[in-house]
Amino acid sequence: MPDVLSPASGREAFTALKDRIAATKPNKTRTITLSEAARRGVELAGLLVGPDVASQLASLEATGLLPGLADDLRLASHAIFYRASIREHIPTATGLGPRVPVELWDEVLVVRRDLLDTLSFGLRSDARAQDVLARVRPGNGYLDHAQDLTTLADLAREHATALVAAMPGHFDPASIATAEVLSTAMLDELGLTKDEVADDLDQRAWSLFQSLFGEARAALTFLWRNEPESFDRVPTLGAGRKTPRTPRAPAEPLVPEAPTLAT
Repeated sequence: MPDVLSPASGREAFTALKDRIAATKPNKTRTITLSEAARRGVELAGLLVGPDVASQLASLEATGLLPGLADDLRLASHAIFYRASIREHIPTATGLGPRVPVELWDEVLVVRRDLLDTLSFGLRSDARAQDVLARVRPGNGYLDHAQDLTTLADLAREHATALVAAMPGHFDPASIATAEVLSTAMLDELGLTKDEVADDLDQRAWSLFQSLFGEARAALTFLWRNEPESFDRVPTLGAGRKTPRTPRAPAEPLVPEAPTLAT
């Protein structure tokens, strides 16, 4: 896997790690962007295989250093960069110009609006449903709308019987299938699949990356604990770059006080 991050290499890495990512518990805690974290991950993986470092780290394997850690960390770095590219680089309807056919986009807008209005009214007494709808309303881009249609279709299917009874003539069950077809069509136009845009995949990929990053960082900080210049090269996942560690000043020698004679 190259050191240069790209959506293409990221997608390859994400595919290679897909099973591990799916099996990882999601983690929402993050203070930097996925793109920046990916760059720091590649940097850290490079340090692991630097001159003389690999042989020194080999002696740490008895303490639990994962075999193949540098390769895994580099793969995970590319994978989260790919997740970032999905979120950050896909054009929006008003941003980078048309990418989705106008006819498809117009139909998506109409079906999304109608379903959102119908479910908002028909499920107005359902607090959980209203929470879901509140998360859908702000959507304003191609990917958001594709995911919104799936969310709305799932919610409508869950409450279809009640909606038909409560809103005869206003809720059409066929709108569920229409929303799903349009969502798939949108993703096809964007070159994505539903599996790739699942809501928790970013959190699972981040969790796997964070675990590997922590393992690598712990090994290097232990290896270089008495070498401030090397120690300060180890990146972190904090919001800012790590402040260089200041070497601890040598302790002043203790000078015993002269004994005080009793009078």
